[in-house]
Amino acid sequence: MAHSTLALAVRTAHILGLHLEPPEDMPRTQRELRKRLWWTLYALESKTCMEHGRPWSTQISQVTCSLPADDHELALLSGSNFAFGEKVTRFTYSLQTIKVILAARAIYIAFYDKCADVFGANDGKSLYNDPQSLETCAEFLLSSMKCLQIWLHNVPNALKTRRKGAGEPFSTDRSALDVEVFAPLWLQRQRLLLELLYHNLAMNLYRPFICFAPKSTSCTPLAEGHAISCVNHAMAITHILHQILVETDILSGWHEAYQWQWNATLSMIGFILAYPVTPSTPSARKAINSAIGVFEHFGNNFAIATSTANVTRDLTAKADFLIDRFRISLTTPTPSLSNTTDALQTYNAPKPNNNRVSNSGVISQLEEESSAMAQNAQADSMGLTFTVDSFNSFEPLYAGSSFMSDTWTFTQD
Repeated sequence: MAHSTLALAVRTAHILGLHLEPPEDMPRTQRELRKRLWWTLYALESKTCMEHGRPWSTQISQVTCSLPADDHELALLSGSNFAFGEKVTRFTYSLQTIKVILAARAIYIAFYDKCADVFGANDGKSLYNDPQSLETCAEFLLSSMKCLQIWLHNVPNALKTRRKGAGEPFSTDRSALDVEVFAPLWLQRQRLLLELLYHNLAMNLYRPFICFAPKSTSCTPLAEGHAISCVNHAMAITHILHQILVETDILSGWHEAYQWQWNATLSMIGFILAYPVTPSTPSARKAINSAIGVFEHFGNNFAIATSTANVTRDLTAKADFLIDRFRISLTTPTPSLSNTTDALQTYNAPKPNNNRVSNSGVISQLEEESSAMAQNAQADSMGLTFTVDSFNSFEPLYAGSSFMSDTWTFTQD
C-alpha cells in the first residue's frame, strides 16, 4: 500500500514539475518549498522501495532539482528562525535525512548490481553456497560503505547527541547518551531520529551477511565482519532506544522508532543463531532482553508493541534452544543449515511451519515464523514490521535473471 501510494505521489510530483529546478523568478521561499517537497518525497519513496525490494518510481538522472537549503536567511524568510548553532536550523534535519537516504540508495544500487553480476557469472548459483562469491560481494560492500562515512563526516555537531565519557555519536560503542536537557525538544528528537535512521540503514546494508556458511571449512572473514557490523548497529539502536524511553519522553509513541527496534531485534536473533559462540554473541543476547523492554515501553502507546514483546520472547526461547543444541555439538563458529533444520524439527513449542527452513538464510525463516505467530495481533501495522526488508537476501528479482525458478519448489500436487 505504501509503495503504491508513494508511486502515485511521485507521478503527481512529476506532473507538477517538482523534479525540475524551480524558476529563478519565483520567490526564494517558494523555490525552497518545492525543493523540500520533491526531495522529501524522493527520499521517502527510496527508503520504502529499499525496504520492500520494489522498483523505483523515478531515476536520479531525470531529476534536475537541486537539494534544498537550510541556512539562517531562509529560516527567517520562512517565518521562523528556530536555530541552534551556526549550522543548524529547523531545515537542517530534513536535509541531512535526505542526504543519508541518498547515500544508502547509492550503496544499495551499486551493491545489488554487483551481486547480480556475481550471481549471473555463477550460472545462478546461490551466493550463500559459494564462499568466494560471498567474499567478493563483501569486499565490494566494504568499499561502497565509504559513502555513508562521508555523509557522517559532514553532519553538523549540533545534530549529534553527545556521549558520556569518551563515547562517540553515531558509533557502535554503545556508550551512554548525554542528553542535553536544556536543548529544544525538537532538536533533541531530530538528533536521535537521525542517528537511529543511520544505524538502521547501515544495519540493513550489512544484514545479507548474517547467514549459515555452507561448509564448516569455509573462510569468509569479510562476510563475517559485516555480520558483526550488522549486529553492532542493531545493538546500538537498542541501546539508544532503551535509554531514551526509560529516561525521557522524547520518543514515546514514535511508531517508526518501534519499527527500527523490531528490525534490529530480528537482526540480533538471526545473528546469535548463525554465530552462537562469537565474542559478540553474549552482548547481542543481552541486547535482545533490552529490546523486549523497549517494546514494553512502546506498549504504553500502542498495543501492537506489547504483542511484539511476546513474539520476541517466543523467538528468543527458540533461539536459546537452538544455541544450546549448537554448543553441544558445535566444532566451528558457524553452524550448518542441516543442523538448524534438525533442531527446529525437534523443538516442541507451538509454532507454524516448524518443518521448513528457508534456504535463503536464518533471517527469512525467523521473519516467516514471527509474522505467522503475530498475524492477528499485528495485522494493522506497516509491512516493514514483518517483511523486514529486501536487504535480507542476495536473490531478489534481478532484471533479466533467468534463474528465478530455482528459488521456488514446483510439485505435481
